[in-house]
Amino acid sequence: MKKRLRLDGKGKKPSKGSKPPDRIAGPFQTFLPPLVIFIFSASLLCWNLGARYLWQDEANTAVLGERMMSYGKPLSYDGRNLLTADLYDVNEAAQLPTADPAEAIRYHAQRGEFKPDTTWVLQPWGQFIVAGASLALFGHDTIPARLPFALAGALTAALLYAVVRARLASTVAAVAAVALLLTNSFWVMHMRQCRYYSLSCLFFLVTLEAYLRWREGRRWGGPIFIGAAWLWFQVDYGSVWPVFVVLGLHALITRTRTLRQTLLTFAGLCAVTVPFCLYYDLIGRARQSGKYIPWSNAIRVTLYQLNQFQLPLVIMPVVLYFLWLKIKNGSDSRSVSLVGLSFAIACALPVWMAVVSPYAYYRYIVPLTPISIIVTAFGIVELARRLPRKKDLRWLAPCAVATATLLFAVTNLPSRPGVIFAFPDQYPRLEYYLSGVIRQEIRFVIDDLTGTGEDDPNRIAVEFLRQRLKPDDEIICNYEDVPLIFYLKNSLVRGGISCFRVNDKVGRVRFAVLRVSAGQHQSIYSRVLKEGLWRQSSTKGLDIAYANYPDPQLHYARLSAGAHPLKIWERVSQ
Repeated sequence: MKKRLRLDGKGKKPSKGSKPPDRIAGPFQTFLPPLVIFIFSASLLCWNLGARYLWQDEANTAVLGERMMSYGKPLSYDGRNLLTADLYDVNEAAQLPTADPAEAIRYHAQRGEFKPDTTWVLQPWGQFIVAGASLALFGHDTIPARLPFALAGALTAALLYAVVRARLASTVAAVAAVALLLTNSFWVMHMRQCRYYSLSCLFFLVTLEAYLRWREGRRWGGPIFIGAAWLWFQVDYGSVWPVFVVLGLHALITRTRTLRQTLLTFAGLCAVTVPFCLYYDLIGRARQSGKYIPWSNAIRVTLYQLNQFQLPLVIMPVVLYFLWLKIKNGSDSRSVSLVGLSFAIACALPVWMAVVSPYAYYRYIVPLTPISIIVTAFGIVELARRLPRKKDLRWLAPCAVATATLLFAVTNLPSRPGVIFAFPDQYPRLEYYLSGVIRQEIRFVIDDLTGTGEDDPNRIAVEFLRQRLKPDDEIICNYEDVPLIFYLKNSLVRGGISCFRVNDKVGRVRFAVLRVSAGQHQSIYSRVLKEGLWRQSSTKGLDIAYANYPDPQLHYARLSAGAHPLKIWERVSQ
């Protein structure tokens, strides 16, 4: 028997002179859009990245990253400067050891901020490895500290497009999702920080996609899912738990895998994370929840921020309705699984973070942003599909999606109805974002991308001190002390919220950077200026509590017209 000729996709012999199938076009069309999105996103997130110096939390990551490279673990104390948690409790002010460094180390170790050998455990070490490696490769400066985190944010945008395009089978939905992500002001600002936020965003999305691929029976699906979840845990051990619970329940309910496979996979996930849970003492940290803000208030603040900056609550019933229709009609399970899981996670994670976190900071739910946007994009596209679909009106649905995306991105109108359910009266600072229809936070991104940082108190303080410091000089700083430790690498910096060595008589304190706007332990620091004779210098920097604080509650302080100039004191005699 003669061997049959290969036929084309329609079962016909290719005609003479016809072009052969383009084997490159498929992969090229698959990978080109995410590549373009990555390049564009990286350009946006890396633009003007070093204009403002690292603020307290960023500098903490950078310093611990460099110490990780030097000592093999992130040491809070290197024999000169001590890093502690920025948790201020007025009731503990009298207990703070402000003289003997050994007593201070014992005190903060007992509070669980680091191990007895001063190994930092308040965050997992993944972000320190990333920051330390970048600083070792590209130099000790602002841009190398932030660069890998900005690139991780760009990867998140590219991956979001690929996931939504594949699972919702809609290029329009994928483009809308990326547009909503890249125009989300507080997401952009958090991705430009030397902090775990972008890594958590990336591995959050990778973990969700890996779970769905395992559920679909892809090769090596289980190990890949466990590996992705473990990497996410190593950069953000706070956000993972409600997601693991949602995914575990989904796996048991849907039963696309056997019960044995499901139990073995999640048992493997527990096996690789439990040892680190014990080392980081996560159970002990969970007992501190509710200490600084009541749970009821924290939940209201978190829901308000979720509604205002990420996922308007008004769209959630709409999404539930369309999910119900798809399940009823037996529609593609790929889209139902992605959106259904994203919806469940968006309900569970904010409440979890509000309950277990010491404060209701928005940055705790920033990693949820791509997941929230999947829900929002799905709702927008499904609404647009209900419009007339006649041949001469095919343009209507894409235009409706574009209009809705612009409405969500530029105005806060979709968030307004949800305010009545979640607005916290005791946080009047958040009212700033309701003072107009156009999103007030847009000006923050513009300032980050175009600003020169001339009013940045950290930049001003560092440059002022760098020109005047002598080898044996020491500095006292009541807040934003860690940026001074990072930029003035060989200097000894006392103070911070822990008041480390403020009253230690050993050494020579020559400069004091005491911000009036940072009200912690004012009585302790006010005594410093009463000892000896000091000369005051006013600078171009602003006396604001936070130089580049990304959280909505205090970020607007950078625009305060009433801020006083930052003052730096120099001791001229004992």
